[in-house]
Amino acid sequence: MNVVRMNTAHATEEGIRTIVKNVRAVSPHIGIMIDTKGPEVRTTGVKEPI
Repeated sequence: MNVVRMNTAHATEEGIRTIVKNVRAVSPHIGIMIDTKGPEVRTTGVKEPI
């Protein structure tokens, strides 16, 4: 594994810190890529009103 990608739209700050800590415990040479787009509303069309 060369890099870990973390999607911050689905994680807490505490969760991100835990992942970074765990990755660093395995190897200091694994890159960490953080998607900082943030939370977003995900919608889809439906046949019947909700």
